[in-house]
Amino acid sequence: MAQAARHEIAARHALAPLILSRSHRRDFGGSIHVVISAEDNVASRRSLIYGGRDWATHAAELVLDLLRRYLQGVGVAELTDFERA
Repeated sequence: MAQAARHEIAARHALAPLILSRSHRRDFGGSIHVVISAEDNVASRRSLIYGGRDWATHAAELVLDLLRRYLQGVGVAELTDFERA
C-alpha cells in the first residue's frame, strides 16, 4: 500500500499505518503495523500497544516517531516508551 501510494503521487517517501483494536473495548489497546516506503528501501514494524483510552493517540505517536527515526537513519526496531516487549 505504501509503495503504491508513493508511486501514485510521485513522492520520495510514503507511510502506511494499519491500526487494529484488540477487542470491542477501547481500553485494551490494539496492534499496529507500519510500513515506510522509499525509492530504494521498505521498512516495516509491528507493535502491540496497551493502555487506556489514549492507546490510539500512542499509536499515532508511534507512527510519526517511526517515520522520524527512519528519515534520520536511526532505524525503526527499538521499542518506544508506551510499547511492551
